[in-house]
Amino acid sequence: MIPVSISRRLIITGIRNPVLSRLSTARLLSTAQTPSSRPPRAPALIVAEPSENDLKPRFTTPIETTPEEYLNEDLSKPLKPTDLPVEDYASPLLHTANTFATLFRYTVYGSVTIVLLSLGAFAGVHLWVEKVELAGDGASKSSTGADEEDQHMWGEELDGWSGGHLGGGTDPRLGIRARMAIRSAWIGQSWGAGITASPVSPSPSSSPFGGAMIGTQSHVNVGRAVPDAGWQMAENYLVYAISRAEQKGISLLSPEEKVDRTALELEERLAGVRERMGGRFKLEEARAGWERVYHALSSTGSPSPWEQREKVRATKRLGEISARLADLEEDGSEFRNIELGKAEGWLVGGLVPVLSTNEGIPPNFQIEKSTKSVSPSSSFFGFWSRSHPPSHPNSSVTADYSDLKPALSNLLRLVDQATIQPTLFDPATSRTILTSLLSLETHLARSRNLPAAAATQRSALSFAQSLHSTPEFSPSPTSGGPNISQIKLDSADSSSFPWSKRQWTSTTLAQLSLLARSAILSTHLAEVSLAQGKNSPEPEALARLQGAINDCDVVLSVLDGSPLLSPLPTGLRRVFSLRSSGKDLDSRKAASAVVRDARLTGSMAARLTAYVHEAGCGSLAIARAKAKGGRVRKSNWCGGDASAEAFYAKAMEFSLGEPGKEKGNAKAKPKGKSEKVKVWDEKGYLEAEKGFIRTRGSVLKNEDELVGKKK
Repeated sequence: MIPVSISRRLIITGIRNPVLSRLSTARLLSTAQTPSSRPPRAPALIVAEPSENDLKPRFTTPIETTPEEYLNEDLSKPLKPTDLPVEDYASPLLHTANTFATLFRYTVYGSVTIVLLSLGAFAGVHLWVEKVELAGDGASKSSTGADEEDQHMWGEELDGWSGGHLGGGTDPRLGIRARMAIRSAWIGQSWGAGITASPVSPSPSSSPFGGAMIGTQSHVNVGRAVPDAGWQMAENYLVYAISRAEQKGISLLSPEEKVDRTALELEERLAGVRERMGGRFKLEEARAGWERVYHALSSTGSPSPWEQREKVRATKRLGEISARLADLEEDGSEFRNIELGKAEGWLVGGLVPVLSTNEGIPPNFQIEKSTKSVSPSSSFFGFWSRSHPPSHPNSSVTADYSDLKPALSNLLRLVDQATIQPTLFDPATSRTILTSLLSLETHLARSRNLPAAAATQRSALSFAQSLHSTPEFSPSPTSGGPNISQIKLDSADSSSFPWSKRQWTSTTLAQLSLLARSAILSTHLAEVSLAQGKNSPEPEALARLQGAINDCDVVLSVLDGSPLLSPLPTGLRRVFSLRSSGKDLDSRKAASAVVRDARLTGSMAARLTAYVHEAGCGSLAIARAKAKGGRVRKSNWCGGDASAEAFYAKAMEFSLGEPGKEKGNAKAKPKGKSEKVKVWDEKGYLEAEKGFIRTRGSVLKNEDELVGKKK
């Protein structure tokens, strides 16, 4: 038997060291079983020295086996329990689940953030378009006239997007979906969509008052299609908005037989987009849209002044579309002649009703009656009247239109009567009539009906000149009439003039607008008279062209540097500036249009003047004379290559809009400026540059020849 004390020690020792426990137990057992004569005594504890393997640390994971041990290992023996792998299937599953849970959480957070940002951006863009881009002058337009400060009704010429007559924005009656579609249409037309961009306003060369000369075939009104994703998107959204408006009972004609201005604006914007897209199919659709507008306006019993204006604008667009459709056909074809006849019929038929009525002026439109004339020596407007005498006095008596078509002769007689009574119409209607007359005379000239074009140009020019003498187009005599060297749109001060700054700006823009239109009419009349070639028209044509150039210089001298031409603030500053300058939006657009027309007209008049001098007795005339074996006869009116060189340089100056540049180096940028030079008329600039280089070479050659002869 092993004593209890020894067994306890063995247990304790075994717990501490298993190897020592086995050795000690074996020795004790052998001692206990050996018989002895001596009395038993307590056995001595013999502790064996642990071996090197016993001192190695033990781990729960199996020790890696070397390649030699693995090859020498007996595969028939089972593995030790300590060498078996620990199989834990819960930990990888939990780790995978935790990874997917984290990924799902981040995906949800990211998706919610993206959705919120997208909704915020969508709402912000629509709010910006509604409150900033489509903001009008801030005042609702009635059917009787304009507000007190905008006496010349520039706000009536702003394109409305269903809310123009309400002061800007969109009409709340349409509902949220239709209004969103209208704003999306504006975004597509103005900002573009996809790869191709879509401009807000026509390019400078697309102005009806300038650009290419009348006789050129590559003019703007060509009916070819222009693929543009933004215009396509605008068309789709406008179609949807009109359908939604019809569902809400908003159509061109209301049950009371009155024209709904909201539906009218939507139809006009849709027809305008299709007209810009071009192509036969889209032009036909645009013509159908303008015809709906025209028939709706014609169905009212007694049209109001704004309905008369819209009717004239609709007929003008119908005539221009018919002319573009005619350009798609070959000269002399039956379809071309039919479309040209339609174009003339629309342009003439739209002007006759408004000129033959005596109700062209609103009931509450007050014309300030003057008791004394403005001083011709100090007034800017007197300066214009002195330099522009009537083209043919008493035209209603002396003009003979017997050689023209009956409809056109009747129209010109009505225009002459309106020239005698220019106060018959309000300013907006007068500008609309004059614009339609410009389209008519341009169409007649391009269709090679030169006698009719010349007669129309003379009548329209007399009508434009008569408008300058009307009180509503001239400053009040009590204002003193500013000197031409002092007149600037930013110089009007309520302490110096009885008018407010907005009234002064409106009146000045009205005069400058008439000045630009008179310049283009004079240029077209000179061009047609040169094309007719009767009774040596060069002196009279050059005088008209010089007057047109002077008119354009006057317009640019007044408007250059004006705050109306400064760029609008960007970002939030523009939002805050709308509270103070919201009513200047119509004046800004009018000023930009007047400057564009003046530069295009000046460039065209200067190029035509240079060509007349060059072809009269310059290098072109010499080359033609040599080819025919004759000699050039120099006339008093002809200045030769030297005058042509100067006018070509003037044309480049008008085209670039950067006066003061050295001749022949108009493309160079001024020193110290890195901004790009804006080209108003790129095609005109290139033509003027070629002419300048040609005439400059001839002048230098002549100078060298003179120097050689003197030597």
